[in-house]
Amino acid sequence: MVGVLFGRLKEQRREKDRLRAQLQEMQQQLEELRGAPSKILRTASHPISDAEKEELLRLRNQAAQLKTATNETQQLRSQVRQVTADNERLRAEQAKVASALSTPLTPTDTYPKENWTFAGYATPEASFQSTVWAMSQGDSQTFLAGLTPEERASVERGFQNKSAEQIGEEGRREMTEVSGFRILERRQIADDQVALTIFASGKGDTVEMLLQRIGTEWKLAGKAGRRPVAAQSRR
Repeated sequence: MVGVLFGRLKEQRREKDRLRAQLQEMQQQLEELRGAPSKILRTASHPISDAEKEELLRLRNQAAQLKTATNETQQLRSQVRQVTADNERLRAEQAKVASALSTPLTPTDTYPKENWTFAGYATPEASFQSTVWAMSQGDSQTFLAGLTPEERASVERGFQNKSAEQIGEEGRREMTEVSGFRILERRQIADDQVALTIFASGKGDTVEMLLQRIGTEWKLAGKAGRRPVAAQSRR
């Protein structure tokens, strides 16, 4: 990402230099043509010879060029302003990406796939890790055990006419590209409801998952919205 931004910034700088050079050239042409209108007026005040007619035509042509050059100069100035604004925006994006990359990861919020294990259901974080671990292992029974009753019923309806082995294989396949996950945010919705914003490394997906406490255990209740959700099977 940083390399792309650097490349775009270089292109914008080259374009800005090119436009600035064109602008300077046009300004020089404008200076040379500024006397054309007064020459036309002086020439038109008395009878003119053929040579003067040619000069008049040339001056009229220069006047037309002056008008065109003025318009082009205004366009170039507008383009230079746009390029300058684009450069500022790219610098801001570059700084934002660099800041994000330099932010140290908190070990307790980062879960590499090779460290996944069954962590129980004592906390929302442990419950989520247990569930994704079960998926990565193709363990459909442990995966389903980590869900709330309502979420489990919904998942099982989606897996109708499939064996436990088939369900486990689908879960394993879904986790193939995931190399780990990071908890970006922990949002307390209620005493027994927590939403975890999860970034899946490898796939690059970010999703907010709802976990609900049932008795002394936390279970996965599916995706969460940004608003509080109704209570589900609270005990």
